[in-house]
Amino acid sequence: MPHFVIWAYYSGNGLACSHLYGIGFLPDAIGDADGSSNCFIATAAYGSYLHDEVKVFRDFRDNYLLTNNPGRKFVSAYYRYSPPVADFIRDNETRRMATRWLLTPLVFAIKYPYMALLIIVSGLVVPIYRQRFITKKG
Repeated sequence: MPHFVIWAYYSGNGLACSHLYGIGFLPDAIGDADGSSNCFIATAAYGSYLHDEVKVFRDFRDNYLLTNNPGRKFVSAYYRYSPPVADFIRDNETRRMATRWLLTPLVFAIKYPYMALLIIVSGLVVPIYRQRFITKKG
């Protein structure tokens, strides 16, 4: 059953809501209120379905992966195999932190694909030119 939620930002003395971000139903895939059901890896790592980094993954899934057959197959496999991994991550802060560290480059690459490509190409090209320079010098 979907959960009805209100997410807001409270500031000051905590008595007034300064920003209301949304009211609505969260899909069944998010899990039970106690957090014990099938949860995605990023949600388990970041602690909330509403976290900005989790939204990056959701948007990537919706806008890119679900628009083609290989992407849909990947998402289907992810939904099948990720719940036990997410359960393993969710209950331990060290594992959650390690998973966030591992997901950070992927979040960066999704948010800034051209910059990520530039970093990868630079990481490949610079050592080649450096090696050639050292070889010619010696």
